[in-house]
Amino acid sequence: MSGTLRKSVTPIKAKLLRLAKKNMAMRWVWAYSDYAGFDPLVIANTVFNSRDRFKGIMEDFMLTLIILMERGNNTAKIINRSSSELADVVRSSRDAYNIKDSTTKGTNRR
Repeated sequence: MSGTLRKSVTPIKAKLLRLAKKNMAMRWVWAYSDYAGFDPLVIANTVFNSRDRFKGIMEDFMLTLIILMERGNNTAKIINRSSSELADVVRSSRDAYNIKDSTTKGTNRR
């Protein structure tokens, strides 16, 4: 997300990219999740649809970790392998906000 914006980027996408540079959760989702390289609107929807449950930078970071853990991608595997304590904290936060794991049976309460 560094450098200048290409001419093909619409004004709305450009604004979302500027917001993404300021928002920790959006930067992480953009760079490291399965959404990497997606349209900024997809990333904005992913982050901001759940953001009303969270306040502050630490909560943005936890939301990002919850998204990554739920997606079950390589980052989730890295989190699990590198720090079981961090994985436990993420799972506890996910449970506290009634966010189901993608592998959990039942409905997703978002």
